[in-house]
Amino acid sequence: MTGRHVEGVSAVEGNKELMIIPGASHVDLYDDVAGVIPYDKIESFFKANLK
Repeated sequence: MTGRHVEGVSAVEGNKELMIIPGASHVDLYDDVAGVIPYDKIESFFKANLK
């Protein structure tokens, strides 16, 4: 993913998105035992930004 800092602006622009998923752990990305990972949102983000 890319991002560039705009001089004079405190935010970073680009195609990055922070996803905080309450109740999930790192391992849930592999087996999703808790059933909380929004794979549809992750898939649409990748399809839009990985061209």
